Amino acid sequence: FGGNTRYTLTLTLNAAANHTFLRPGVTATVNGATATVASNNGSRVILSFQFPATAADPPPQLITIDTVALDIAAPVAGEARLPVTVTGAQFNYTITWSSSDEFFREGVRYTATITLTANAGFTFLRPGVTATVNGANATVASNNGTRVILSFQFPAVPPPPGD
Repeated sequence: FGGNTRYTLTLTLNAAANHTFLRPGVTATVNGATATVASNNGSRVILSFQFPATAADPPPQLITIDTVALDIAAPVAGEARLPVTVTGAQFNYTITWSSSDEFFREGVRYTATITLTANAGFTFLRPGVTATVNGANATVASNNGTRVILSFQFPAVPPPPGD
């Protein structure tokens, strides 16, 4: 049954052989409330009853995300420093980097700011969500239940291979 909906019962009663319904004067109740006699020809009575509205549908239950474990490629010297967007089943996230450098530079420690957005039907544990990046703890900078902002500092960028 749908929430916040009124349902109507229509009931047809047929008299048994050698019996009739009182005309006029048949009354009926449903769950202790008076039903309407829609028709009565003596051998058949049709009743109608409208039930009170059903309770409103409860809000959907959200699935709580309490732990986030991300695998993010570490910056590589000479590669372009671009924002990254990742789509997942429970949440999506974007990564931005702490520097305005166009390319990652050797010896620099870059901080990734990761913004996670919960998908429909999900919420982040508030407070208390924990996060890791590549198995190491990330800092939860903010969490409003639908959006979490993480911060994670990578080790200094090593020299390019072969240097």
